[in-house]
Amino acid sequence: MPIYYTPGTMELKQLSQLLWTTDTDWNKGNLGSDTEVVDSGSSAKIAPKTTTIPGQEIYLTWHLNETSGTTAADSSQYNRPGTLVTTEGYNPAQWVSGKLNNGLSNPGEEESMDYVDGGDIAGFEYTQPFSVECWFYQPPGYDMRVAGNVTDKGWQIFTQEGYLRFILNGGDGNYIQVCSTIQVTPNTWQHLVVTYDGTGFAAGVKFYLDGTLLENTVFYDGLNSASIIPTVNDFHLGAANEGGWIGILDEFNIYTVVLSQANVDFRYNSGNGTETPVFTQPLYPTTAYYETNIADSKIAGQLWNSFNFQRTTPSGTSVEIKARASNDANVMGSYGSVLTPGIDLDLTGQFIQFSVDFTGTTSVRATVESIGVLYTALPVHVVAP
Repeated sequence: MPIYYTPGTMELKQLSQLLWTTDTDWNKGNLGSDTEVVDSGSSAKIAPKTTTIPGQEIYLTWHLNETSGTTAADSSQYNRPGTLVTTEGYNPAQWVSGKLNNGLSNPGEEESMDYVDGGDIAGFEYTQPFSVECWFYQPPGYDMRVAGNVTDKGWQIFTQEGYLRFILNGGDGNYIQVCSTIQVTPNTWQHLVVTYDGTGFAAGVKFYLDGTLLENTVFYDGLNSASIIPTVNDFHLGAANEGGWIGILDEFNIYTVVLSQANVDFRYNSGNGTETPVFTQPLYPTTAYYETNIADSKIAGQLWNSFNFQRTTPSGTSVEIKARASNDANVMGSYGSVLTPGIDLDLTGQFIQFSVDFTGTTSVRATVESIGVLYTALPVHVVAP
């Protein structure tokens, strides 16, 4: 077996399991519930365990999967629930089977004013790009107010005589109105996406129906840089200033970006739809913990007088590493103070154990890159036995 020595001391040492550099090494430790080994082989590292949440580009998601009650839960990270309001006594809106799980149906005999009230939300300025998405089922012979600001200004999406229409209204005759050139298909589920690019012109509006980009016709293009922010905002799903809706709505989303064709295709999902968000981001635990295994931290039964460690972390996250050493694996004692990167520490004992504490915030979007080299010795040379 080769014999190693550290230059400068000339003390003979045999090194065993000195570096933890592979997933096999890292998995020997005690992983806390919020810690995981990522990557494999020599690229392996320990990092806080992450979950995936809807991305910040998703302003609102009402799946409309409720079965009772009046609350439409928001599945985005912003918690913007809506409240179902029924204003008619005959055949009020109700939760029914939808395109995906449940949806919201208004089975009334005319375009009623039943709606989901979101309150003071989605009051965008004309300089802000946004997109709106939903699945809808519309009976023949009725118009549908899909969504919009119920006020003197703002935006609205609706159908008129079967044609899709989108309005940005700045008041006093300043507005944009764009219409589709084809009609929606009654008595069938259809997927709708409307995007607006924030330019203030009708050319910045697009309709996608069942994944296909439609040709538009411009009814009026005269916003003239007038603000569209409502004076008193009230956002409704299923009602607008001039009417309500008949049919079923499902999977309603608002985005603060312009969805691309690829985004639309993902959500349309070949006509099957999906509740999977088109944008996601990682959510990191605020704390995570890792501890090396005592037996596998043993360094060949030899006494080491000093060692050095290095580690890297991204902005917004910190890592604290502590160590303890003993000649008795069953009596390890307490961990010492937090180690400082690049500083040699004097530890005596054939068993060395390390603890790693991650801290950070839920806004950190980059993983802890690695504990680059958890601990290293001085350079070594091989001496023939």
